[in-house]
Amino acid sequence: MSDTKTVSDTKTVIDPQFIHFKLVTTQVEMMHVAAVRGICNLEEVGVPAQHEFDDNDDFATHALGYYHDEPISAVRMRFFGDFVKLERACVRPRYRNAQAGQSQHQAAQADQSTDSCA
Repeated sequence: MSDTKTVSDTKTVIDPQFIHFKLVTTQVEMMHVAAVRGICNLEEVGVPAQHEFDDNDDFATHALGYYHDEPISAVRMRFFGDFVKLERACVRPRYRNAQAGQSQHQAAQADQSTDSCA
């Protein structure tokens, strides 16, 4: 039995046990970040590329959400003294549901307490 089924052309029902998150450490993963943000923010919302991608990307910590091996979400984190600013958080439209968004938020919060500026 498959752990994914298509409900419509735009939504996918996913099994949350196959969602995992990781900090970006490679150029390929950074390309995944750009792809997810491009789908969500450039295409869907209409944010101009020069506003979506800026110099802060070079100095921020990025995290990706995956469903199996497919990148489905991204978030940028910038560390400031005693707080972390979450930016550019997005989940690809067909993977949006309570589990994916809530899981990304929980993973980002956990990283805030365990990671230093990167």
